[in-house]
Amino acid sequence: MLTSIILVDYNSAKVTRKMLESIREFKYIKQIIIVDNNSQLENYEELIGYTKGLERSKSKKINVLRSDENLGYFGGLNLGIDFVLKNYEGENVLIANNDLLFEEDFFEILNQEKFNVKDLVIAPRVKTIDGHEQNPHLISKIGKKNILLYDFYYLNYYLGMLILKVKRKFMGRRKVKQVDKGMEIFAGIGAIYILTPYFFDCYRTLECPVFLWGEEIFLAHQIERVNGKIVYNPKLKVKHLESVTTSQMPSKEKYLLTKKSYKIYKKYMTK
Repeated sequence: MLTSIILVDYNSAKVTRKMLESIREFKYIKQIIIVDNNSQLENYEELIGYTKGLERSKSKKINVLRSDENLGYFGGLNLGIDFVLKNYEGENVLIANNDLLFEEDFFEILNQEKFNVKDLVIAPRVKTIDGHEQNPHLISKIGKKNILLYDFYYLNYYLGMLILKVKRKFMGRRKVKQVDKGMEIFAGIGAIYILTPYFFDCYRTLECPVFLWGEEIFLAHQIERVNGKIVYNPKLKVKHLESVTTSQMPSKEKYLLTKKSYKIYKKYMTK
C-alpha cells in the first residue's frame, strides 16, 4: 500500500531537506505534502527551490502548501490532510514533524504491513540522536498520583521550574523502556503517526482545540471515542533530531501554552 506524507515546516527548510533526503524508496510514496506554516518568505522560497531541483520522478510527487497564518502543528497537518483527501485512494497517510530521518527500509516495511479494522493509528519506533527511545510514549492512562504532580507543576511557573529541577536532579529525565514487540498503546509521541485507511472511515480531520502541545492526548481521545486502537510498531524506525540531553528548561511562554493545553486534555489522560 502506498503512503502519502504530510509534514509541517516553520522556518526550517534545511531540516525538511534532510528529512526528504532520508527517503530512499520513492516508489512506495504516493505524494509528499509540505505545509509551510507561514514561515518567512525566504524559507518558503527555499522549499520551492529545493523540491523543484529534485529529479523529475521525485519532484512531481511533492507539493508545498503555504498557509497565510501559523496554524500550529495539528492545524498545519489538517491543511495537508484536506489536500490529500481531495484525491484520496485509500493509502496510508504519514503525518510528522520535519525533524525526522527515516530508516532505509521504513517505507518498504510499511508497504507490506496489514492492519486490522480497529488499527486507526500506527506509532513507529522513535529514537533521538542521543539514543533515547520515545515510543511507546504512554502505554496506558496516567494514575491519580502522577496527575497530582502535573497539577502542582502547573500551579505556577516558578514552582513548576523548581519541581522540574528537583525531579531531574534526583530522578533524571523520563526514560521510555525499549520495547521490541508491537502492542496497543494509549498514546504515541506526537512527532510521527501513520493514519491508516480505517482512520478515514471515522474522521476527516485531527481534533486539537489548542495551538500547540497536548496533541498526543487529543488524538488518543479521538481514537478512544470510536473504540479504535493506536498500535506501536517497532519495525518502523525513525531517528528524531531532537536532542534530549541538550534540551533546556521551558520558557515562560512555552510553559503558559502547555498549561493552557493541560487544563483541556487532563480529563482525557486519567484512568
